[in-house]
Amino acid sequence: MGRALVRDPKLFLIDEPLSNLDAKLCFEILIEIKKLHQALGASMVYVTHDQIEAMTLATKIVVMKNGVIQRIGTPAEFFNRPANLFVADFMGSPAMNLVPALTSKISSGFDIIIIRCDEEDPLVLADTKVRDLPCEVMLSLRPENITDGQFRNGPVKPRALFKVSVVEPAGANTFVVPW
Repeated sequence: MGRALVRDPKLFLIDEPLSNLDAKLCFEILIEIKKLHQALGASMVYVTHDQIEAMTLATKIVVMKNGVIQRIGTPAEFFNRPANLFVADFMGSPAMNLVPALTSKISSGFDIIIIRCDEEDPLVLADTKVRDLPCEVMLSLRPENITDGQFRNGPVKPRALFKVSVVEPAGANTFVVPW
């Protein structure tokens, strides 16, 4: 990169520059690349398989699968509207939870019914105000939007019960993996 900087290019092509670095150095170089991009104003095409790198560095992201573009957009667009199940499952750390569900039409919209594999009563997200849903849908839920109601609003009746298989403390966040 140093040699390229001397020539004052308008475009940088960078192919997985962090792939062989340890975590601490990787983070430091990532920050330096971001600063460099902001200071130079040059376009950078940055190839990576690490979606955290992509979300951190990019102003625009292109996700490909088997040579076919799946989504083009800003990091915020990827996070909020992933466009398809591949992108939803790939982007974000941890990835979105993808939950098969059924819908049931009611007068003002739809109920979304999640059939749980433990054969307990289904979980119903009542009157979603969404129109024209197919019978079978895939819900995508970001892990940070799933909370224990007791911590948010005081004691409440749980809306869904899950068995926990793994608890992963990760500093400021703790990840809970259902069974």
